[in-house]
Amino acid sequence: MAVPLTVRAIFAACLILGLAWAVGIGCGSEQKPVSKKAAEFRTRALSLLVNAKKRLGPLASQDKQDQLRQAMRDLYKDSVANNQALPCGVGILGDNGKALMAAFPDPKAKGGLMVVDGGKDYSQYDKVKQAINSRGNAHFTLYTSDGAVYMICSPLNENRRTGAICLAFFEVTLRDELGVSDEDFASLNFN
Repeated sequence: MAVPLTVRAIFAACLILGLAWAVGIGCGSEQKPVSKKAAEFRTRALSLLVNAKKRLGPLASQDKQDQLRQAMRDLYKDSVANNQALPCGVGILGDNGKALMAAFPDPKAKGGLMVVDGGKDYSQYDKVKQAINSRGNAHFTLYTSDGAVYMICSPLNENRRTGAICLAFFEVTLRDELGVSDEDFASLNFN
């Protein structure tokens, strides 16, 4: 039985529209950031995160605190020199969610960087626990006593060591200094 030409044309048009929707919108295509600043932020954040993970990951243990402190300072100094610096904290979390060490820009500190041994305890946050155990980078917002903190974490799953390297941005910094809205941050893909 022959199918009329109009039915075949309608079927073909529906098939093409369905495929275009699936490829362009529905099947996991990465959403475009709402703003150009968000795209620039993503690029800089990923660069800093990759560099931090490579340099700090192997030193993520209590017995390497002196080496870790120096590596934090070198990471910050090099990121400034390479125009990759971001106004954020960089932290190393152990497998329990507690910070082994953290650093953040501070113009009053030596070299413009405050390094803190054993920073905050994030162990009560489920999103931090999930980030430590994930296979890829995770980003989420934590609501702490200091206000909203926007986190980007990359798990350390090497040499039987677990934990994460995290970048932490305060709301004012992310929104006002970097021009990235809550919606932009939520829509970005850091993998």
